[in-house]
Amino acid sequence: MARCCSGSSCACVLESGQHIQIEGSGSSQDPFVVVGDVALAVVDNTTFNLTLTGAGTIASPWAIHVTYAATASVKDLPDWSDTAPTNGQVPVWNNGTSMWVPGAPTPAASGSVLHDTSLMGDGSGGTPLGVIASTARFLASVASGVGLSDAGINRLVRRFGTSAARSAASPAVELNTFSVLDTEPGRLDYWDGAAWKQVRQFPVDYGTGEFLALSGSYTGGTVTQMVRQVSFVTDAVGGFTVLSSSDLTGVAGVLSLNFQETGGNAYKALLNPGSGTVVGTAYRLDSGAAFTGQALTGVVTAWLY
Repeated sequence: MARCCSGSSCACVLESGQHIQIEGSGSSQDPFVVVGDVALAVVDNTTFNLTLTGAGTIASPWAIHVTYAATASVKDLPDWSDTAPTNGQVPVWNNGTSMWVPGAPTPAASGSVLHDTSLMGDGSGGTPLGVIASTARFLASVASGVGLSDAGINRLVRRFGTSAARSAASPAVELNTFSVLDTEPGRLDYWDGAAWKQVRQFPVDYGTGEFLALSGSYTGGTVTQMVRQVSFVTDAVGGFTVLSSSDLTGVAGVLSLNFQETGGNAYKALLNPGSGTVVGTAYRLDSGAAFTGQALTGVVTAWLY
């Protein structure tokens, strides 16, 4: 068989097929040569972009790469409806057409959302989820969310940039609300119902026996310090007013106070509680007589409750 084509008669026949060509007579001088003319080409469409690489050899085989075209759409899938969706719609399966079609999202079934006792509702359209605000713990639900109630805010130390911002506070302050001002670092104030006053705590046990009781004796608690410069003219017996009734408005009493004589006139003042006021008597240092009809000055430091 291997030698039958070298000029000898032979029953074997070679024929070319599709994309195959046979050349030569089969002799040693003119051997058969089988040539293939196979070629591949790729064509893009609106869904896919095709790329062909390689030379079709063992060393460089053909490879086809597929990517989505810029015009590709989910509607290119055979089980996807051509109906155009609107805003907010989602894919919904239609058993009748065995296709995905646009539709409204299915709301959660009543009772399908589990939660603890801090929430209410089941997540459905009729009873949406909500937070239960505990008013006893100063929580409140408002349009912008859940936060402290007005009463809860007033139980914090409230910070304000200026006294003007504090006067326009919202929610409005209530009795014994504490606040601090950026313009007065380190100072703590409280609202007494009519005005802001500075908080001063004196850890000394004063016991009883206040200097002046206006609306009851001192029983402990916050004491406010007042420091004031006074100018006065003594009367015919050397008397003068140290703290007037207007100075003591809203005050329950004066726990104690000190008086420092100032100015060019040397004198000594003795203080006494008056009728809703604190009064004093000025005495000359040279003779001990009352210092009458004299313009004098001093500084009073009082602890009020």
